Amino acid sequence: MAFGYCGIGLALLLAGFGLASPANARELTDIATNLKLGTAPLDVKLTPEPDLASALNAGKPLPMVLAIEGIEGAAAQPVRINVFVDKPDADNLTPTTDPRCAGFIQLLPVRGEVRRTGIAFEMPMIGYSDFGQTISITLVPVVGTDNRAPRDVALRVARLYVRELD
Repeated sequence: MAFGYCGIGLALLLAGFGLASPANARELTDIATNLKLGTAPLDVKLTPEPDLASALNAGKPLPMVLAIEGIEGAAAQPVRINVFVDKPDADNLTPTTDPRCAGFIQLLPVRGEVRRTGIAFEMPMIGYSDFGQTISITLVPVVGTDNRAPRDVALRVARLYVRELD
């Protein structure tokens, strides 16, 4: 199963302040909140809700997105966060051509401050057996075209979860 190329073109950019899920979109996993992201990769485990588990086990297509909401904090330089699904060992050397790369988030700080933003990446239909009991989402901060580990990054992610595509 391949996610295709890793790029912001795969994502739907959400409004920066008052980020919220669409009223009619069901959450398909638990919600990880108040996550801290610094210079090292962050792996988050999400537990599928029963509706997602049963739909995927039955082989039913279920359009879904990975929602990453309320990203804000401080960064000394522009930072890109590469986002991987079910690749907990991803690091700054993992290429964005990896089939488990869902996309990336480009953060451009203004006077060292990253203003509140969010993004939702479309996720392909994946068999539940690919996930096991959890879905691993790995956020990897990098800088430059050579994907160096960044310095002086202190970000907070308000919410991270998988929801139904509206």
